[in-house]
Amino acid sequence: MNSIKATDFLNHLLCQDVEIVREWLTSIIENKTKLPDNFNWLGLAEVAASRARKIVLELTEKSLQWAEISIATYEILDRIDTSVRSGDSSYTNSAMWLRVYLIGHLGFQNDRILNPQIIFDWFFSSLEISCLEACQKSQKWRLFLFQKQKCQLNYSEIQEILQLRRIREKLKFIKFLLESYPELVDKDVSLWLSIEDNLL
Repeated sequence: MNSIKATDFLNHLLCQDVEIVREWLTSIIENKTKLPDNFNWLGLAEVAASRARKIVLELTEKSLQWAEISIATYEILDRIDTSVRSGDSSYTNSAMWLRVYLIGHLGFQNDRILNPQIIFDWFFSSLEISCLEACQKSQKWRLFLFQKQKCQLNYSEIQEILQLRRIREKLKFIKFLLESYPELVDKDVSLWLSIEDNLL
């Protein structure tokens, strides 16, 4: 019954104007409004992101408002998800892809939606190894996995491989961003992009 009520509430919420949805979300974040049981945060985030993309050129201001709702909701989901380190969840990825998409269509500026520095900071803050170490570890694992295709890996080895693949995945965000705005590249970004194809 609670899940039905939560679904009905989300459907009702999404029928409202974007300003009302944003005000409701703000009141939830500030603990001024009680959250319905089993509320579908992911549903809100995905619908808001879809609306932001759909009207990005026709109704730019409303698009950015929906984007703000989506990104704030993905940030809530990232905090809820304790299975991965904060910033490494699929929710954060979704928020960053939305930023990349909107910057590609609207350009960049210094705010919490269209600021490309947020994407760069997210990438660099997640790094635990240097560019050189990433290359060396990728080369080591390529050789090892080629020679022993049926080897059994332990937990730390699997985590090291996943670490390298996360770096490569996050570089895609920056690569897409720079396709529209190559002037944003700097020495550190350029260095990581230069080794992208060498990463595991």
